[in-house]
Amino acid sequence: MRHNNPQTILTDLADEIAFAMQLPDTQKALTFRRVETARNNAVYEIFAENKRSFAKVFARDQDGRARYAREVATLTHLDGRLGPDLLLAEETDGVVVTAAIVGQPVRKFLNGLDREHRIEHLGQWIGALASATPHQPLAGTWGLYLQEYGTEMDLNVLASIATDLDDLPLNVSLLTQSDSALSNFIIGNDDRLYGVDFEEIRQKPEGWGLLLMARALADLSLGNIYEMAEMLYRGYRMTQPDSKLPREFASVIALVGLAMANATRVTP
Repeated sequence: MRHNNPQTILTDLADEIAFAMQLPDTQKALTFRRVETARNNAVYEIFAENKRSFAKVFARDQDGRARYAREVATLTHLDGRLGPDLLLAEETDGVVVTAAIVGQPVRKFLNGLDREHRIEHLGQWIGALASATPHQPLAGTWGLYLQEYGTEMDLNVLASIATDLDDLPLNVSLLTQSDSALSNFIIGNDDRLYGVDFEEIRQKPEGWGLLLMARALADLSLGNIYEMAEMLYRGYRMTQPDSKLPREFASVIALVGLAMANATRVTP
């Protein structure tokens, strides 16, 4: 019978977790520290003397199972290239254990002298994820697609490019990190950029990840959104050179990201 308490579930899996972390018999005592609790999961940091890992325990309802499946499928496919190494996936209990990434949150680097490089780096990561996932043909235009999100953005911001959006084709869809919170990105001590938290990954039009990242940057009020959008687009094309996104898509990134950010700032 599955326990409802996430820490009890992890305690029951301690031997499997220790084996996945490649701990010797003398270091199998694990300590669990709760980091975050959401409606669909709980996140724990796991300590074992000089080793760390992270565990996510998903709810076992339909939504939790879907989130678990997306997380495991993405981590397995990426195989440590753009995210952490997957150490253990236990479907019955909805547990995912990943290696800890030694580094700092990318947000700490966005106000420094290498701000431009780090924002380009985010664009490169989005492009690398796009390159690593299958593409599917997608009909329609950006104008029609964004109408579905009318309540989630300030449409007044998009008025100046409404006609351009109606003429801009979607072209392809691909797997996209739909949770672009900057807290989900870490600069490792090896200077690589890692993404974490893939339970929200979805099939979206190419470019959607750039729009979400622009929203995250606009929320921080770090500077000119057009300049940051140019940096994102430039980085994206470095790792996705065959992209069908035209040069003028940088303006779309800026304005849609700003429209999304403005919508979240509205006070009820």
